[in-house]
Parts: sequence; C-alpha cells; structure tokens
Amino acid sequence: MAGLAGWTRRRGALVACTVLWLAGCGVGLGVAAAAIAGAAVSRLFSLEGVAARDPRLLAAVAAIAILTAAVATLIPTLRAINIDPARALRASD
Repeated sequence: MAGLAGWTRRRGALVACTVLWLAGCGVGLGVAAAAIAGAAVSRLFSLEGVAARDPRLLAAVAAIAILTAAVATLIPTLRAINIDPARALRASD
C-alpha cells in the first residue's frame, strides 16, 4: 500500500503543477497585454494616483490571480486523490 500512497501524492502534485503552470502562463500573457494596452487606456481615462503601468498594481493582480487558481484547484484535487479508482469505476455502473 505504500506505493499507492506515493502515487496518490504524485498525482496530486501533477495536477497542482499543471494548473499553476497554466495560471502562470495566463498571468504572464495578461500582464504583457496590460502593459501594452496601458498606454492606450491612459489616453482615454485619467485615473488619479494610478499610473497606466503601475508595477505594484500589476503584481497585486497577478498574485491574486495565481492565488485564486491555487485555491480553486486545491479542493477538487484533494477530493480526487482520496477516491479509490476501483471503487469509483464500480459505482459508475
């Protein structure tokens, strides 16, 4: 049974790493798009005290997006790794 526990942890880590990698790619593309579009938007709207390319704001939004993705994947991943595959397949009949 010890081998099965190791497989379960690896499976959970694989899911978490995949989700966080995809979230990181999305955040990277989003930050790049925001930096490019920031100049165009700043011409249209004038926000007091907020620069178009404020690095603290971009970092905060990126951190919130990655944290949200991590939390959103945590509960389903924990439920999935605690399910016995054989029992789940038998119950689906």
